[in-house]
Amino acid sequence: MARRTKEEAQETRTKLLDAAEHLFLKQGVSGTSLAQIAQAAGTTRGAIYWHFKDKGDLFNAMMDRITLPFEAAVESMMCSPDAIQAMRDHALLTMDQLSHDPQLQRVLTVAMMMVELVPEHLQIRERHEWASQRHIQRIAHAVREWAQCGAHPLNATPEQIANGFHSLVFGLMYQWLLTPTFDLQETSRCCLDAFLRGAGLGAVLNQR
Repeated sequence: MARRTKEEAQETRTKLLDAAEHLFLKQGVSGTSLAQIAQAAGTTRGAIYWHFKDKGDLFNAMMDRITLPFEAAVESMMCSPDAIQAMRDHALLTMDQLSHDPQLQRVLTVAMMMVELVPEHLQIRERHEWASQRHIQRIAHAVREWAQCGAHPLNATPEQIANGFHSLVFGLMYQWLLTPTFDLQETSRCCLDAFLRGAGLGAVLNQR
């Protein structure tokens, strides 16, 4: 009986997240109420508060259901000569995944285009800022370690390269979600490789 209750609770949670995902995409986060999410999920508003503290908590849970190869690579970066290459390769894996995964397309469209960064969404804004800064810091660390071990000078500071690489990856995803009229993976490969060469990291590509 307890097992069945746990399964039912998980099923309700999944329905709420699915409903939120589709409503956020259609109406925006600010334009979607918890009551609407509950109705679309076929449950009560009380069920939402059983699983989530508020809309921001629900939004973050929705985001936690997806994992980007690029984010996973950045999180696992160590002091390794292969870190930059892994970062580039996983960025391209992310583009391939995005091209073929409808759920990932929906969630990232919501995250990038349907969230109004107003005071009531402080929790969501903090998540954006924390994730971005963490990625940039990890990338900068990997670039710094590579520069200290290699004979090739950088054409910008590690922090500048990290900000540029991060912005390029997420900018390409944003542009493709906005107007999916180009080959995301091939365009990303050309742009990322050109960026790495311009930054003084072309030797990473020559190792391939």
